[in-house]
Amino acid sequence: MRFAIIFFLLFVISVGNALRCMRQAKKMSAPQECSKLETKCLTHVMKNDVLKYCAKSSECTTTKVMALPAEKVTCCDTDLCNK
Repeated sequence: MRFAIIFFLLFVISVGNALRCMRQAKKMSAPQECSKLETKCLTHVMKNDVLKYCAKSSECTTTKVMALPAEKVTCCDTDLCNK
């Protein structure tokens, strides 16, 4: 019975904890709560701009592959890790 109660409490706590990332475009920045499918915080540094946002894991991979050599794309998976 204890195991069931502990499992239920952990489930309830984990359901409410979505990843938070910084969202930045055109030099405007603010924290953002990600959807369940968005498990990464993505940062894309380009010559004249920096983009930051919540992303799916597959989007991180695709963005890294498609980036130009002078661009830098990083992905992380902890709250506000792209600050």
